[in-house]
Amino acid sequence: MNSFPLRIPTYKYALLLFLISFLIYGNGIQNRYALDDHLVNQENQLTQGGLEGIGKLFTSYSFKEKQYNYEFRPVLLLTFAIEYAVFGTNPHVSHCISILLFALFSLLLLLFLLKTFSDVPPLVIFLGIILFIVHPIHTEVIDNIKSRDELLVGVFGMGMLIQILNYFEDKKSYRIILAIVLAFAGFLTKQSFYIYVALVPVLYLMLSQKNKINYKQILFTLFCFLVVFVSIKFWQRAFLPKELYQRDFLFYENPLWNQSYFSRVPQGFANSLFYFFLLLWPFDFSCYYGYNQVETVTWLSYLPYLGVLFYAFLIYFATRFLKTNRFLSFSIFLLLINLLAISGVFILIPGIVGERFIFLGSVGFCIACALLIVRVAEKYKWILKTESHWTINYKVILLFVALLLFQIPSVISRNKDWKDEFTLIKKDAATAVNSVKLQDLAALQYYKKAIALNTESPYRTELIQNAELCFLRCLKIDTTYKTCYNNLGALYFISNRVPESLKYYQLALQLEPGNIDILVNMATLYNKQNQVDSALKYYEGALRLNPDFPNLAPFYKQLLLKTNKQAHGIVTIKEIIRIFPSNYTLLLLITDLYNTKSDYLNAVLYLKQAYNLQPTPEILTLIGTLEKLIR
Repeated sequence: MNSFPLRIPTYKYALLLFLISFLIYGNGIQNRYALDDHLVNQENQLTQGGLEGIGKLFTSYSFKEKQYNYEFRPVLLLTFAIEYAVFGTNPHVSHCISILLFALFSLLLLLFLLKTFSDVPPLVIFLGIILFIVHPIHTEVIDNIKSRDELLVGVFGMGMLIQILNYFEDKKSYRIILAIVLAFAGFLTKQSFYIYVALVPVLYLMLSQKNKINYKQILFTLFCFLVVFVSIKFWQRAFLPKELYQRDFLFYENPLWNQSYFSRVPQGFANSLFYFFLLLWPFDFSCYYGYNQVETVTWLSYLPYLGVLFYAFLIYFATRFLKTNRFLSFSIFLLLINLLAISGVFILIPGIVGERFIFLGSVGFCIACALLIVRVAEKYKWILKTESHWTINYKVILLFVALLLFQIPSVISRNKDWKDEFTLIKKDAATAVNSVKLQDLAALQYYKKAIALNTESPYRTELIQNAELCFLRCLKIDTTYKTCYNNLGALYFISNRVPESLKYYQLALQLEPGNIDILVNMATLYNKQNQVDSALKYYEGALRLNPDFPNLAPFYKQLLLKTNKQAHGIVTIKEIIRIFPSNYTLLLLITDLYNTKSDYLNAVLYLKQAYNLQPTPEILTLIGTLEKLIR
């Protein structure tokens, strides 16, 4: 039997929390950037501007990808802007900050629980937090730099709840002011902060079982948070650019996006079971799930009904233990609220599910596990409690150590998986073989590495084979995935497998006739095969869609000159100019074509139009040169 004091100075717990966090996740500091980290670092001009562009953070959408501009998370980007100003672009610093924030969240969680549940031995609370720290499901939040938003929301959320606790106790107005400031920071970090706001009534419920709390305080607090939320929405409406818009989910992200609410509900209940299974069996994680890694279900499946029973189970025990075991009741409420928010019953989640979304709910799960261990130990008298000490049988210690050893190796191994984007996606694609998006991402990673190698490299052949396998898996799962057909066609093209390349380009074009990438790829293929008429047809189809598409006009002109078809090109470009009468690229292109035919009169005519659009000294000089030739 081993003796442990019931109460230990809080600073010792704090030091242990920080030490354990760095011991478990420290090997991830050496990692580089991985999935989606570019959104907040290298490719985000708002953060790369450092402190000079802070004002833009609060008047711009936070993320931009292709034609999409979405999300408003200025506080998140502010932390990266400050980091960039101090350290420059350094992924190792970012990973270190993630661990620090995780440890800080764990400390604030400890302080919050000690204050809320003063009747619970601190050692029990500490054991629950240790189980939380070592749970492998948190590797995504810590190892994915972009997921700093979840950590910041957690820190702001716990800080807010602590201030509300203080406000309930001493009724000092500055407490609620601090809580409001933290709420502003939380909502401006990520909108999912509302989960922490939803805990305020639960907190009131916990305290009301022991103390008399004025219900007006809780109503006033919730009203303040409503004002915060509405104020932020007004700010967005007033200052964010009107021409930018939120992105839609694609089918592989969530197939229920365009379906009715009623048809989404069964999937939400099934998703809740999926999350609970991840908590119970924290292995075989994936950086992206989506369709069809998460089974899509309807009311005809048994899973939604199991989900309903699961929620009924949670609600029953959360209310049953409300008076007899507030700590257990609170842990169940934590899991319940988080699951309801992320299940998809109310709000759809990109990727259908994601490990980072259950961050707060996992606290409740781990606390419940710690309480279960203590309860079993007390039943079998493996724990003897006095006023100041616990005498603990070695069996309890072995059980707890076994739980840690069950999880810690998985955490350390998973940290290594997040080494970089290629390592992560390669590993997860082998596990999540039914995820359309992940298979496509893996294929693209293999493809990018292959085209960077010499054509004689045996590793290049291996990469191309792996890419082909992943693309084919992708299409087997979702035969409507348009981009994948085009990408597979490009893969076969660089492999000199022309018939297969043409086949998949044509299939892609059938699904998306107006896709300029496919048209250009088709033109390139026919050009390489010296099928001039077909190549011109697709080049011209692309020009009719977007004359400014990168390298399109030069390649088209090169083919015309190579085959002496300038006259054909002039006729075609004149037709396209009717569609784009003020297009600078087309005006220069037709000028060049006339120039090669020595028709300087028409060349000058179109060149002057180009000069009117973009007057430059170079064009003015060229106009003078051509006019001399006319004379």
